[in-house]
Amino acid sequence: MQTVEIKVKMECDGCESKVKNAISSMKGVKSVEINIKESRVIVTGYVEQIKVLKKVQNTGKKEEIWPYVKYNLESYPYAPGIYDKKAPSGYVKKDPQALCFFS
Repeated sequence: MQTVEIKVKMECDGCESKVKNAISSMKGVKSVEINIKESRVIVTGYVEQIKVLKKVQNTGKKEEIWPYVKYNLESYPYAPGIYDKKAPSGYVKKDPQALCFFS
């Protein structure tokens, strides 16, 4: 079982239900959580990320893999290319080269 996080441009409750119904109809989906404010969709189940993206694309909505990480996981959250004004509150753009974990 895996979790797939994607960013989907949704503007109303109709958009939310359209996306949720499309994803829920997929084989292997256990749950679908949607946050319109963050434009975030979290799908849990036995699904492949690319298939979920294609299913959302078929609804006519703009979609992409969730491009953000929590603000506190980024070493330099205000570095060029990391800080994104469009990111939801508490998130910055995901950059694998800038992630730094200390043990």
